Amino acid sequence: MKEVIVVIPIYQLEFTKSEWLSLNQCFKELGDYPIVVIHPEGLPLNTLSDKFSYTSVSVDQKYFGSPKAYNKLMLSRFFYELFEDYNYLLICQTDVLVIKDNLQLWTKKDYDYIGAPWLDSYWQIWHNIFLKDGIVKGFRCLFTAHFYNAIGNGGFSLRKVSSCLEAFDREKTDLIKWNSNEDYYWGIFARKNTSNFEIPSKKEASKFSIETSPRKALYKLNKGQLPFGLHAWEKFDVSLWKEKLGLITHG
Repeated sequence: MKEVIVVIPIYQLEFTKSEWLSLNQCFKELGDYPIVVIHPEGLPLNTLSDKFSYTSVSVDQKYFGSPKAYNKLMLSRFFYELFEDYNYLLICQTDVLVIKDNLQLWTKKDYDYIGAPWLDSYWQIWHNIFLKDGIVKGFRCLFTAHFYNAIGNGGFSLRKVSSCLEAFDREKTDLIKWNSNEDYYWGIFARKNTSNFEIPSKKEASKFSIETSPRKALYKLNKGQLPFGLHAWEKFDVSLWKEKLGLITHG
């Protein structure tokens, strides 16, 4: 069994300057690991293949037409079976900034799912689940301790492949019935369904990745220590990251 593979979802080949920065950082810091680009069928990859070394996997275009379609891919048995020869897969979207290679450190922790903590976002998460998945699932999430340890942004996330596949066995399905964000399922609901699905605390998860409330995450939870990577770093307090990572963000 191989340890870990980096998975970069790509749905188009016209990248912004920030997306090129994301890709360059990913290949620079994680280039010693196997990297696979997953993309819709028929999408030519010559723009990427001229710059980087990777393998590629094409999937049905229906999984890339919208955020809802992508959620279905991340909640399908099919996706995880593509990587069942690996213990872990690391999702690294094109709005991620990998700061340093800490990947082996995190695989050794043996968590089932890790992503940035959703700081100060509990009610927004609950509202989304309530609207898209109904009152029963909404209240099941609300009245669980796991909800208040909400971690798991999927854009930059480490997933134990065998544990994700076991979730489909528990649900007795090949496609988990979940209409809101796929990472809400893995970060909150999967643990609600089984005590064996392990995720880190908010404090530990912030050392893996930061997204929302970045100053609180960096200075209060991390005591100024930079994480493994950032998700949506331009969306949440870009001035902070340009100050802390000037050599990267202006590179």
